Amino acid sequence: SFVGWGIAKLYYAVGGVGRHAHIWHKILWFTHMGLAFIFIASIPFGKFWHIFSSMANIFTRNRQPKGDYVPHIEKLMERMEKDEIEKLGYEDIEDFTWRQLILLDACTRCGRCQDMCPAYATEKPLSPKFLIQDLKDYWEAKFVPKRDELISGEGAPKGEPDAQLHEDAIKADTLWACTTCMGCMEVCPVFVEHIPIILDLRRFLVFNMQVPAEATTTLKNLTNNMNTWGMNPMDRGKWLEEMDEDVPLAAEVGKGNFDVLYYVGCIGAFDARGQKVTKAMIKILKAAGTRFAVIGAEEICCGDSARKLGDEALFQMLAEQNIEMLNELGVKTILVTCPHGYNTLKHEYPKMGGNYNVVHHTQFIAELIKSGRLKLKQNGLNAVYHDSCYLGRYNGIYDEPRFVLQSAGANLVEAAKNRNKGFCCGAGGGRMWLEEHPPKINFERTDQLTATGAETIAVACPFCLTMFEEGIKNKDLEDKHKVLDIAEIVASLLE
Repeated sequence: SFVGWGIAKLYYAVGGVGRHAHIWHKILWFTHMGLAFIFIASIPFGKFWHIFSSMANIFTRNRQPKGDYVPHIEKLMERMEKDEIEKLGYEDIEDFTWRQLILLDACTRCGRCQDMCPAYATEKPLSPKFLIQDLKDYWEAKFVPKRDELISGEGAPKGEPDAQLHEDAIKADTLWACTTCMGCMEVCPVFVEHIPIILDLRRFLVFNMQVPAEATTTLKNLTNNMNTWGMNPMDRGKWLEEMDEDVPLAAEVGKGNFDVLYYVGCIGAFDARGQKVTKAMIKILKAAGTRFAVIGAEEICCGDSARKLGDEALFQMLAEQNIEMLNELGVKTILVTCPHGYNTLKHEYPKMGGNYNVVHHTQFIAELIKSGRLKLKQNGLNAVYHDSCYLGRYNGIYDEPRFVLQSAGANLVEAAKNRNKGFCCGAGGGRMWLEEHPPKINFERTDQLTATGAETIAVACPFCLTMFEEGIKNKDLEDKHKVLDIAEIVASLLE
């Protein structure tokens, strides 16, 4: 070691070589060995314990696809009807899984997660790093007195053993600030999984009706009207009346008479801006000669916002109804324009019996172009593409949207934060429906995108589209920049 080398040089300098050398060798050897053993014995009681807990966490980490991280409760609705469910979510540290207790110890406090977090970057009360550390401190405050009591017969309290997990250890505002963008989990060198813990803590709050007023409104809308907007569910198909050509309905054309079901989603059906993307996608499908159909007025929300806001029962209710309807229609392939719906249908529905080939519209359009079924005019558009969190980090779809834009002749530039290191728009995790206080995440990301000098901000998510149009309007940049979904760009360039 460098210390031993230094001592040896000093020993030689003072004339230590001689008949006493073997004595000093033994003294120094046993001293070194003793210090090594002391260090090893101290590891479980200090910060160096993460050397072992990190390896354990890496070895036992969740190896499912990234989009499949949400803890699932089997047959929840059936069990609730039988009064078998006393609570949902995490009320206290005892509710954590053994893996989650390991990851609390595994955190190296490097701060990479904090640097990636859009909530922390915009002065929200959430730091992924301190969330884990606060949970660990709380765990020790609860566990150490019990351990010492077992060992010595008397407690030796550390911290506040009578504290409560919710509010004392973790504030509700901290939990609601998360956009579930997965930036924290993407960069963690030891695979700490923050988001599943946050969602289970949210579940407990929802189960005990401790939610923000806006979240309560959204969840009521989903319960009563099957959509996040609270619109009359019978108006879901009104956009069809504005189409120049007839759009085939799955129930009317029948099983086997369509290859692709276009699942429009809540924003695509109810929001005026989102309807433009829906109509653009219909135009593309017709131009490519695709045998497709839509559900129409009977379509309901996929349930993503309910699950991410913590209402697991509502999510499963919506999912069960959707799966029953999709199976009755004989659906094999589902096309979506929303990454949140894409992730839900692809990764979460199979656990409830909904197994489909789910395709995002950027993947679908890219394949149409490659196969020659779509021919596009070249437009020379100066564009920057924003990577949706649920499309990119969750599902690894980075190249297809860029391929489509380049196939349209776009001069594509990249934002400083892009691909798996991209910055969230601020709408994920149910945050689309919650009030945010300045500085806002979408305004920060708008600044990053407009700084590239690109005239067009290209997106592949209706949430991102909404958030950036608000950002552009807030900054009075509507004359210089516009936000377009990739489907809109392609539809405008069809030959």
